[in-house]
Amino acid sequence: MPNMALVGTARTVPPDSSSLGTIITEYSMFQVKFWKNRFIQINIFIVCTYILWSSVIFSICFASQGEVADKTKKPETAILIRAATPKEEFGIILYTLRSMAFFREHGYDIALPDHEKFTQLSESSVNISKTDKKELYELFAWNIYDKSKYEKGLKGLGHAEEIIRNAFPIFEKFKSKWNFTLHKSYDVILTLYGPGGQYNPKTGRIFLKTTANGQFKRIDPTHTIIHEMVHIGIDKKIVKEYQLTHWEKERVVDLICSLAFGNILNNYSLQSKGEKGLDSFVNKDSIMNLPLAIKHYVKQKGDAKKESVEIIIVDKVFKGSQAEDIGLKEGDILVEYDGERITSPEKLVEAVKSRAIKEEIGVTIIRGFNVKRYVIKSGSIGIKIAQKIILKENLPKEFQ
Repeated sequence: MPNMALVGTARTVPPDSSSLGTIITEYSMFQVKFWKNRFIQINIFIVCTYILWSSVIFSICFASQGEVADKTKKPETAILIRAATPKEEFGIILYTLRSMAFFREHGYDIALPDHEKFTQLSESSVNISKTDKKELYELFAWNIYDKSKYEKGLKGLGHAEEIIRNAFPIFEKFKSKWNFTLHKSYDVILTLYGPGGQYNPKTGRIFLKTTANGQFKRIDPTHTIIHEMVHIGIDKKIVKEYQLTHWEKERVVDLICSLAFGNILNNYSLQSKGEKGLDSFVNKDSIMNLPLAIKHYVKQKGDAKKESVEIIIVDKVFKGSQAEDIGLKEGDILVEYDGERITSPEKLVEAVKSRAIKEEIGVTIIRGFNVKRYVIKSGSIGIKIAQKIILKENLPKEFQ
């Protein structure tokens, strides 16, 4: 058996007070020696400095990465839809009045304030003085402008922004391919005046006509908004560079809207007056290199112009007139009046006026390939005319 005197429960024997005091004294002396050691002090300083600057550098790098991430993230284009202010509306009214001849020539329906002052101005071509402008503005701002008339139109555009934003990925493609102009922000401004839609290519502002009942020119107003955005996008690179006419640029915009945005602009309607000669040049394949497509169109147009000629045709013969007496028919080409070549309505009017004192006038017409000459009295012929362009080869050689 083991010695029981040596076996028992283990226990810790506490040091006596003299031993504890010795330990504390020795520890204190160690601390004093430790902190007085210059080498240790320098190393601790270096370590602390390293930790401090590491923290600072880490913070800067982290912040820089955040800034880089923010910069690489492309900001979203701002779209603001709002009602026109009185000053903006008055500016649209003045622009519309100055452009009445253009709107009438191209068959646009325009809206102006229902007030006799503005009605009179629309029927005349008198320049408005600064004094008159001031009086007109006060009349408009105080007696005509009513912000509540835009509320239904704004309500009808409640979901427009979401639809419009769907067009931007395509706009971005156009920009990368052929420098389509994109603005950082677009203001869609509701107006009660002017035509259906207008745009400012420099500012990115779009003016969308509505009514107090919230109606728009197109059933879906987003069609007009995107239509005007396309106008802004092609104004510099396409329209100005290739000097497109009004109805040529309208056709280009309509074709882009129908071909590129068909899934966004359901049942998009093309304007009937657009230049349809562009249709064979602008298609789904060529639209990604639109400048080249338009370049080809302009070249062909130039070549065709060299081989074509302007003519005046008889559109209608009035009863009891000289034209009826000599047997003129609809479709006859009027080529000469008193020996002068006639290629436009203006030339015919001027020729008739300048020869009013003459008793007899020689008139030459082409019917088919047959040349017919008549003698009539000066003054009214008694026909309604229209101007057309035909190939020279469709005229007898003496008139080509």
